[in-house]
Amino acid sequence: MDILLRRATHMDLISSEIALRLAEMLFARHYPPGHANEQLPLVVVDRGDRWEVHGREGAPQRIMTVIKKADGRVVEPVANAS
Repeated sequence: MDILLRRATHMDLISSEIALRLAEMLFARHYPPGHANEQLPLVVVDRGDRWEVHGREGAPQRIMTVIKKADGRVVEPVANAS
């Protein structure tokens, strides 16, 4: 389906699975492999119009990002979620 039609009908383009894979790629690019691996399993939280993806509870310096469901934009940069 055309992206414009999806937007017009308020259909989400990005599923939780896609958000998870995108976050994994972002984390792999921005953090050393050991640090990213300490965060597994990653957690995906539905925040309405966006997905929040962060490292597991109790992980040191939890990493986090937020991805819009409508278009896949990263609206919160890859960061530590203190």
